[in-house]
Amino acid sequence: MHCVFWDFTKNNGLGGWNTSGCEVKHRDMNYTICYCNHLTHFGVLLDLTRTVIDGVTHRILTLITYAGCGASALCLGVLLVMHLTLDKLRRDYPSKILVNLCTALLMLNLLFLVNPWLSSFNNQGLYITVAVFLHYFLLVAFSWMGLESVHMYFALKVFRIYIPNYILKFCIAGWGLFIFVYHCLMKETVRKQCRVHFCWGRFRLNNYSDWSRAETSVGYRPRNLEHKLSF
Repeated sequence: MHCVFWDFTKNNGLGGWNTSGCEVKHRDMNYTICYCNHLTHFGVLLDLTRTVIDGVTHRILTLITYAGCGASALCLGVLLVMHLTLDKLRRDYPSKILVNLCTALLMLNLLFLVNPWLSSFNNQGLYITVAVFLHYFLLVAFSWMGLESVHMYFALKVFRIYIPNYILKFCIAGWGLFIFVYHCLMKETVRKQCRVHFCWGRFRLNNYSDWSRAETSVGYRPRNLEHKLSF
């Protein structure tokens, strides 16, 4: 474990971690105390040297990773086949939510398994595509886990709530990065910046006029607050 700071002059201006002037004063299971004789961006690194893993250890870790992901993908595939072929298993809402969650996890495992083979093509566009889908299916899996907890909350309530098109709405939220809707479409600042940079014509928003309106509205707040406090 090392106490370091970010040195902007290293690596031809790209920056890098540097231990000069920093030392570890105390370390235990809970926290680490660092002493530095200058002020800058600090951090604690567990492995500063980035020791290269030997070939045998790398092969062992690779086999363990592939075996774990392969076993997970196999079990997820069997579970999906059982729930999709047996009519009584796919009727209720928990089974439908489970099928969607397992589908996202299965696609995530399969992409992770075929990633080394896809990387052998040495195609930058393919790298970006695989990374996007890995990120997407990971977020979808988290979304369906959250939706499963929401369904459990609705199921345990004393007074049941009827929601029309229940599973359809769950699918829209689960497969359509709910995260994108919440962090992009529902936030006013994100929508304004998109209108500034990506829209044109009457849909385009002037960045300077937007900031001027924001400054004007902020300027009135202290007087309103002072009036309220005096009242």
